Amino acid sequence: MNALPITVSLWYTDGDALPNLNPGINQSIVKTLGPNGEVETTNPPTTGAWTELKTTYGQTLTATIATEVEVTGYSDYTFSGYYRDDFAASDSATFFAIVIGTAPMANLDTVHFNSVSLCQGHIPTRPAPQTADEVLRECQYFYEKSYDNAILPGTATYLNRIQMPQLLYYNGAAFELCPGPITFTYNTVKRAVPYIELYSPDGSNQTGKVLGLIYLGNPVTNANGSTVIGNWDQTYKGTKAVVYSPANTNTYVTSTALAATARVSGAVCFQYVIEARLGII
Repeated sequence: MNALPITVSLWYTDGDALPNLNPGINQSIVKTLGPNGEVETTNPPTTGAWTELKTTYGQTLTATIATEVEVTGYSDYTFSGYYRDDFAASDSATFFAIVIGTAPMANLDTVHFNSVSLCQGHIPTRPAPQTADEVLRECQYFYEKSYDNAILPGTATYLNRIQMPQLLYYNGAAFELCPGPITFTYNTVKRAVPYIELYSPDGSNQTGKVLGLIYLGNPVTNANGSTVIGNWDQTYKGTKAVVYSPANTNTYVTSTALAATARVSGAVCFQYVIEARLGII
């Protein structure tokens, strides 16, 4: 790789929402870059604008990634001197961004950033090593799913599903599984009240549904069927937990013909995605 100029800049805004980060739009805060990777124009938040946090002397800091990095591996590039004395503006900031831009690169050239961090004090340092569990919990502050780490949401799988007991009613000919309360606590507190999507795990990739189950003995399942989450009302949703209450107790999820003396139990199961990422919530 040829020697590559890079520019590092810090930005903040008091706007009420970030540029649109949803799939298909994927807006960065950066609209255009200059010849050395400096930010020339930005995509504004819904309200307000981005303000660059300059150094004590009003500079935007740059460096050059040397050609020997290709041979020696990763090298540290440290930037310091950022300063803001307008505390009123800083205290009202709602979002913050670190922008790293590069000069145009030749075909087939690539650059990899192993870590980027903002440190207290006057001496920039690499971030301290973290365990996989620490990183996961920090990520779950913004996004969480019940699926296993390597499984995409919507995949047909019962692995890691949430399962909760529900009400059973004997109508004289069959047992009916009726909606009962559904509540679960997130693995990690979220940065804001999140968006939640439920998925039935029964192989039909049914978004916004749960799977009802009626059991006779153990482990025989006598009946199952997916039903829309609309049979429940989302009566509480916070940064730590969500509660669904039955919307219509006369609606049953699934039923099966069994004698009134049968030993039965009922449940619903589902997968979930909890979304609280910046720019989306």
